[in-house]
Amino acid sequence: MQYLCLIYSDETMWPKMSKADADTMMSEYMAFTAKAKESGHYVGGNRLQPTHTSTSVRIRNGKLSATDGPFASMR
Repeated sequence: MQYLCLIYSDETMWPKMSKADADTMMSEYMAFTAKAKESGHYVGGNRLQPTHTSTSVRIRNGKLSATDGPFASMR
């Protein structure tokens, strides 16, 4: 059985972080990835595009709708 692990961070925070904080976060991520690879649980990984390029797909009342962007609709 395979599982998906999605690691999400607010992309607007990166430019606001100090270099030390960014380096710490990246080293923790790299350590996590190394352990997953060493244990044989890592299959692959790719970076997603920024959220402003996204399309949200939903089914409501049996109908499919697609909306540009990651925002939630209150309809």
